Amino acid sequence: MSGARGSAGLPFLSSQLAQRTLSELRVAARGGVLAGVEPDGRWVCAADGGLLPDRRIRERMDWYGNQLGPMSADELALVLSAEAAEACGPKAGQDASQVWRAYQDAMVAVAGVVPADRAALEQSARAAAAARRRGIGPSWAEAFFGDDERLLAAQLAGQGSREVVPQPLPDAAARSAAVDASWASWRQRIEDAQQAVNQLRNDPSLNAETRAGKFHELIEQRFAETERLRAEGLLRPTLGG
Repeated sequence: MSGARGSAGLPFLSSQLAQRTLSELRVAARGGVLAGVEPDGRWVCAADGGLLPDRRIRERMDWYGNQLGPMSADELALVLSAEAAEACGPKAGQDASQVWRAYQDAMVAVAGVVPADRAALEQSARAAAAARRRGIGPSWAEAFFGDDERLLAAQLAGQGSREVVPQPLPDAAARSAAVDASWASWRQRIEDAQQAVNQLRNDPSLNAETRAGKFHELIEQRFAETERLRAEGLLRPTLGG
């Protein structure tokens, strides 16, 4: 895989990536806010040539995640795949791509939950842990989030019955269902927006400037302010020129 124009071995990637070579993407991924900064974390190789679930891989992915917006999730997947393949082998490259996408989806699934008291925080923590394990699998969820979850549990155990701004919230089962619904809603809205982007791309009456303006309007109309960078990163590569 020598450039971003193909996605062989990465079946979940968009078929319409930005027309940049892998070398160009790797330069871009280490530019901007990350220019001159050494990456956090590292790739940890498994005996079978894949990746071993490890917190340091999350640190590497979080470091590159600072470029979401200027770069799409699919473009960063190619960069991560190349790095992991160089460190551990081709299987690790595929693992990196798959884990990256699942990790991003898992983060979206638990975003926006703001508990107001200790009981609600406990419920939210259990629901978030369950969502992460569904999203990236038990081994990767434990490696990426296990220490954080245990630290939060220990902090909660030491809080006793103290509460902060109490207000009624659903129980853990309802919270988990809400997380799942939020995730499903995000995916559906991305799919709906993709159809609209396809129409913009295929409209011969639009020049590049007008198309870009309408794309910007679409993002603002369909996504909350906190969602726009991620939505744009996912959808812009499919807009075309």
